[in-house]
Amino acid sequence: MGPDLRRRALALTAATAVVAVAVALTARLSQQSATTDNRPTAVPIAEQVSIVLAQYLVLDRVPGGGAVTTQAFDAFLVASPGRPPLPHRVAGVAIGTPVFDGRDRVAYWRRTTLVQPVDIASSMGGYDLVVWEIRADRDRVLLTLSDERPNADLLWSADRASIVVATQSGASGAQDTRSRLLVIDAAGGAARTLTNGPGARIAPVFADAQIVAGVRESSYVVIDASSGAVRTQSPLRTPRASSFVSSPDGTVFELVTRFEDAAWPLRIWNVRDPGTELATVEERQGIIAPAFWPGRSEVVFLGPAGIVAIDYRSGRTRSVVSPWDRTSVIAVEDSGRFALVRTDSGLQLVERVSDELRARPDLTPAQDQLVLPLGLFRPL
Repeated sequence: MGPDLRRRALALTAATAVVAVAVALTARLSQQSATTDNRPTAVPIAEQVSIVLAQYLVLDRVPGGGAVTTQAFDAFLVASPGRPPLPHRVAGVAIGTPVFDGRDRVAYWRRTTLVQPVDIASSMGGYDLVVWEIRADRDRVLLTLSDERPNADLLWSADRASIVVATQSGASGAQDTRSRLLVIDAAGGAARTLTNGPGARIAPVFADAQIVAGVRESSYVVIDASSGAVRTQSPLRTPRASSFVSSPDGTVFELVTRFEDAAWPLRIWNVRDPGTELATVEERQGIIAPAFWPGRSEVVFLGPAGIVAIDYRSGRTRSVVSPWDRTSVIAVEDSGRFALVRTDSGLQLVERVSDELRARPDLTPAQDQLVLPLGLFRPL
């Protein structure tokens, strides 16, 4: 091989090696980009996630003080950092607690007017079950109660295809009082009655295509989602007032309220076996704002030392780092990437990276005064 040909061969070999290194590096970076989903994004958060809020109905204003409100709302808002909130006016008054499905719909009870606050507990009839479709910005009426009233919070099924509704006819404590439990198809409004008779209500906690689990008086009860027949019934662990929240896989956390500003323990169990605890947190200084974290087998809560995450599969707890001293998680977006938290300065949007919450552009503090956060909505 002559000198010129040898130089050309060496140059070609070097060029080939450079191309190979470049291809390998590109492939590695592409693989990292495809598999890493917890890195902060450069895309403006307003294009990633928005906050769904319910605006309280103001009953009166105290001279020199604040507003007088009750559990009633006259509008919903979709708020994005750096943008004016988009309002959706209720054609009447939303009564009770509206329930977000975690994606793009809010279910709520609506009345034409609110004459006085006690309407919520005592008035029969005149209630519409409404679903607000956020993307289309429209309301759909699924059910109208003519001689009944709502008797528990609404519950979306695990697949978000239906809504479980508890109603009551007759005055509380009267001999003719009847409690009804229905499953309403969220798309077409078809209704199925699971239970209907005298006695105590079933407050639904979880529902899927097979079962509806709830609490009736001092018992956990699991009924068949087709026939309404009781499958299992077991006594409550604690007769005190408790709050229950479920995840789509049927895991439930139960927080026992002991005093006005203190709650413990936090118990975690599954609806397939309510009598068996998966994990328990005995934090006697109080547990605040527990919440499931989608994509993880975790419940996070605010404890005396900050945010704590408990893995209910392993039973292990660990700290979650936050930029603020006191941070309670209000809602987590469906993918588990973004969360809405409450700090001493108001509502904040954060992005979770491993076990760290990183601050994103915050809301205007004024938006946190007369609103109830319902969840996080992804516009894309």
